[in-house]
Amino acid sequence: MRTTQALFVSLILFFAIIGFVFAEENLSAPSTAASAGPENDTQSNTTMSNSTRNPVPACEDSDGGLHYYTRGRVVEGGDAISIDYCNENKLTEQYCSENGRGARVEYICPNGCKDGACIPDASACKMPACLGAYDTGKIDEYGCAVLACPTSTDNQDSCLNNPDYWWDQQTNQCYKEFSKKLIANSCSDPDGGINKYQQAHTFGFRSVFADSKDQRIRTGGKDACLSSNQVVEHYCDSDGFIQTTYLDCRAGCSNGACIKGEDIKEQITCIFKGAKTEQECYTADIVKAKCKGMESCITGLSAPKGEKITWKSSCGGYQYTIQDGDDETITFECATGETNATQVENNAFRNAYWQCYDGKESWQGGESSCKPYGLWKKYASEFCNARCSSGREKCGVNSFSLSTSCYTDDTTMYNDTTDATAIIPTTSNNTQEESILVCKDSCPLDGKCYPFGYRKAGNFCADSGKFE
Repeated sequence: MRTTQALFVSLILFFAIIGFVFAEENLSAPSTAASAGPENDTQSNTTMSNSTRNPVPACEDSDGGLHYYTRGRVVEGGDAISIDYCNENKLTEQYCSENGRGARVEYICPNGCKDGACIPDASACKMPACLGAYDTGKIDEYGCAVLACPTSTDNQDSCLNNPDYWWDQQTNQCYKEFSKKLIANSCSDPDGGINKYQQAHTFGFRSVFADSKDQRIRTGGKDACLSSNQVVEHYCDSDGFIQTTYLDCRAGCSNGACIKGEDIKEQITCIFKGAKTEQECYTADIVKAKCKGMESCITGLSAPKGEKITWKSSCGGYQYTIQDGDDETITFECATGETNATQVENNAFRNAYWQCYDGKESWQGGESSCKPYGLWKKYASEFCNARCSSGREKCGVNSFSLSTSCYTDDTTMYNDTTDATAIIPTTSNNTQEESILVCKDSCPLDGKCYPFGYRKAGNFCADSGKFE
């Protein structure tokens, strides 16, 4: 009996050892088919990793090729940048050739050239065969606005349940393809802006909303008298949102508009300080006047007595006059390059770029953006808060660039003079604070402001206000 049990145990141990050896051989010497897959995967992953570390293509064209009605830029080798530009009615179009190199071609625009793209022929653009066709905010290859038809959804609630749909309270219809680009093209104000002397019903999307559904409602506001001497005025802002403001009426308010007082005349002299080319001075109000000149120009203005008039210039900035019958002189800062806060504090810009003392940088803005200097200053200060140099000698904003002047009605909102040092960098040892480098329509680098188009160390000063 004991002999049988011993033989049985021996057999179990023998087969266990054989199984262990067989498993070890399989682990240490996999088959060719099995090993080929993991080895190939490893090589593939290595290639992808290298590609990820160096994702710079030979040539990239932002408008996708020879698109004459869309302004584009070509990036070659990751640093060389060429931008489409106009010379009268001739367009120089940048594109990527078949061999992966940047190339250019000249094209005569049939309807003229503007801002690096041909002007489209409106008569050649097609209109969808439906009622209530709307602008999607997109442009086709011929420069025509892409229009779309409304959907069949017939009530606001069911329409807004689809996150891609939006509801128009002006037409009481549902539309497809809600987008941020749509907002800028959909605001309408029959009285042409802030015009307190004419009642209008303005429609557009709100910049402040309760939720995503509320965001997708194109709503309306009708000008109305709040009292005998105050009117509520609705208008479209520079980003395409509907906004509301409250204005005083010196001669009273009636039927949703201010009553115009007696017109008086005066002469305005516009000074273009630092200008190197001819500039234009013009009003931003419903009352129109303008003039052109190299260093200065003079224009006459007839407007209601006591009216505050806003003036703009082609080199940017705003000035204000009060219509009192006395001739006045206003000055615009037109120089580019290094500047200071005083010279730009009453201006608004589409683009801003800043760099902190730790090297961290940010670029903000775009074609639909228009913010006063004070608000860009606030953004830069908050972004660079507690960002310091390696030895913590200085903290905050190191350099600051503003480009592409624009007009907005709230330039003074963020330009409180008590906050004039908000953008000045701080020091950690209570030494004297020093002002930062502020550049206008130029790029900051190494303590200097370089003009657009300047090349340095393989980079290009782009019109965004930074080297790319």
